[in-house]
Amino acid sequence: DLNRRWGDPHVMIHPVIYAMKTYIRKIQQSPGAGVYMALDLHGHSKKTGMFFYGCEFKSNVAKSLRLQVYPKLVSLLYPDVVFESCTFHMQRSKSTTARCVMFRELAVPYVYTIESSMYAARKSPNPKDPFANQHNVFNPERLQRLGPALGRGFLMIFP
Repeated sequence: DLNRRWGDPHVMIHPVIYAMKTYIRKIQQSPGAGVYMALDLHGHSKKTGMFFYGCEFKSNVAKSLRLQVYPKLVSLLYPDVVFESCTFHMQRSKSTTARCVMFRELAVPYVYTIESSMYAARKSPNPKDPFANQHNVFNPERLQRLGPALGRGFLMIFP
């Protein structure tokens, strides 16, 4: 799982992750520059809908809540994003993922993993009927609607 190699990527075995980490670190150290937000897009095989995994400041509730505003806005702009399914914790088991490493080690202030079901926006009302949930199934066009919602949400918070 390449997403869990961000903690200590090997230059030969994980060259893309190594290069990305080096590049982000270089930008973060440049005066007047910096990476402000990172979005890591994933597919999810068990949950339905779209949702965010975010970060937290364990010692500062106000700062942690500020990190939840962007996912909340996106969920209001695009109903396939289910804010109630979002989580904002950084478990020890996730400490070497891109999200946690960019937030903790590289000081990117807003880092999210966005998960999208590989199936549908909602569970089927009748799992025995293979056509009962067709109106909720994700297709390329439906998935592409997330992009404009992400952009609009970003501009609403960071004009």
